[in-house]
Amino acid sequence: MPPPATDAPVRDNFSTEAVRILASIPRRVIPGLLWDPLSNGPMTRSNLTAENAQELSEGFLTTKDSTVFTTMDGEPVIYLLKDGFEVCFPAEITGDLQAQYHFARWYETGRSDEPGALHHLSRDILSAKPPQKKLVYEFFREQAPLSQGICMWFEKIDPSMYEKYHKCYAELANADKLGPLCQSCQGAFTGLVLLLNINVAPHKDSGDVKCGWVATTLEGDWTGGHVIFPEHQIKINQKPGDILFVRAALLLHCVGLIESGYRYCMTHFTKANILVPPLQNKDDKAFPCPACDRGFSSKANLSRHWHNDEKAILAGKKQPDGKHNYAELRKCI
Repeated sequence: MPPPATDAPVRDNFSTEAVRILASIPRRVIPGLLWDPLSNGPMTRSNLTAENAQELSEGFLTTKDSTVFTTMDGEPVIYLLKDGFEVCFPAEITGDLQAQYHFARWYETGRSDEPGALHHLSRDILSAKPPQKKLVYEFFREQAPLSQGICMWFEKIDPSMYEKYHKCYAELANADKLGPLCQSCQGAFTGLVLLLNINVAPHKDSGDVKCGWVATTLEGDWTGGHVIFPEHQIKINQKPGDILFVRAALLLHCVGLIESGYRYCMTHFTKANILVPPLQNKDDKAFPCPACDRGFSSKANLSRHWHNDEKAILAGKKQPDGKHNYAELRKCI
């Protein structure tokens, strides 16, 4: 189903106001951070724990107002937009529930570089029973204005990156491959994580577009739960109505302890292997399967190929194809 249309005059009025707002937001330079080593450096993991980050953040200055955080050479890496949208989260979702849901179009973990590998809707969409699936679709219909507003802001803060995201989104939407994620003709993000009352340990979103953006909005009524960037001494007090854009694949970040109340976080993202599809040419693969026409970029992926098939056959979920002799295949590996 193609994405729904929106009212062009509304978008034009927004554009004029957004340009004025963005020009007026104060900028804060992050000491010691340069764009080139940040964007081209290795994706390293951190040993910092949630408790360490929480303790460190006690001494950080808390940011509450609209702010653009930049590298020393002027490249924006964080946007906090106060009151960037009207609160529209379903009021009946309240309480102490803790849960995490992924609604996305993505590749199966570890298989995106296999030729013929297909991206698919995430398990939280596909495996939902009819009553739950209906609730998922209703949730996304209710959130469509918010999603559209986020993408309109995205277009203003980084037009070239927005265009890459939007092109991918539009192609998937026109091919009817986004399911409930198909919300707006301005759409850009192909995934959404819904976190209910969960504080998140320090991490980088390594599977997302490396120099891209994620957009986060919050609903609820809580204390604590600050967004913390422990390596850069940044602590953000994001509230309902605020939009936070972050280069989350580059910056170590976490969510601090939620002291009381309920905090519901919606993070919009796009996986890198969806934005830039993997190679699909068998000739480019160093490890062809000797029993079929599939090729793989690594020995581990070739091993996974026969191992998954073998498990499915033993479980009675798949019939032997008469081609794969797994004992012989093991010798090749």
